[in-house]
Amino acid sequence: MGVADSLTVLVAEDDPAVLKYLRQVLEGHGFRVLAARDGAEALHLARAFEGKIDLICTDVVMPRMNGVQLSEALTAEGRSPRVLYLTGYPEVVLAGLAPAGTRHRLLHKPFTRQQLFERIGAALEDSPDAPRAEPARSRTALVVSAEAGFRHFLAQNLRTDGWTVLEADSGIKALAARAGGRETLLLLIADLDSPGVDGRQLFDLLSVVHPGLRVAYVSSRRDQAPPVVKNADVAFLQRPFDGATLVRCVRGLFSNEPEA
Repeated sequence: MGVADSLTVLVAEDDPAVLKYLRQVLEGHGFRVLAARDGAEALHLARAFEGKIDLICTDVVMPRMNGVQLSEALTAEGRSPRVLYLTGYPEVVLAGLAPAGTRHRLLHKPFTRQQLFERIGAALEDSPDAPRAEPARSRTALVVSAEAGFRHFLAQNLRTDGWTVLEADSGIKALAARAGGRETLLLLIADLDSPGVDGRQLFDLLSVVHPGLRVAYVSSRRDQAPPVVKNADVAFLQRPFDGATLVRCVRGLFSNEPEA
């Protein structure tokens, strides 16, 4: 019996073709595989499984529950498995997502069978993640716009309302600047039409490691509003607007949150 025959891998991947491939390859190598279509289903499978889970092999960005949230949920329950994150995003984007203080491996899509098993081997040699202390929540906002004047207008009005504001002229630069950053972001204001990584993609990526992040999308196009305003964490501002409208919108995003 090989080493893999005694190991269990929890796989979470929202792409059915990739999930099927991972299951076939891992089971063919002797691993016991628990396969799930997203983080929430993976968490359910893990809780129902009475044995030890040796490795999580998970996509980073998924619906309902992302890969980092899955890892942290199992760690909080005392499972502390090793983690191999899978992603199609470039390194400069993922640099801003790696949770500080965790030990994990990263594998970029597309990957070969050899690359997969090399990363799995490296991940299994790592010590399991230690529980992380929750970062202190502060009123920190990230403003992203390619237009310097408009970006400064947004930042100045937020600062006047008591926010600490970080600025970036593109989504890529915003994520790169977040690498190693220790502030907990509460608010993102981003242009929907940013080149490279647009506002929606940026929110999806940052919310992986900033639970509770709110976003106000800005755009001059009225037709972009309906698809993005889906819940209380999301708002839409159509340009042009004044500072009072911005502040009102942001306060509305946090109106149901208890005072610290």
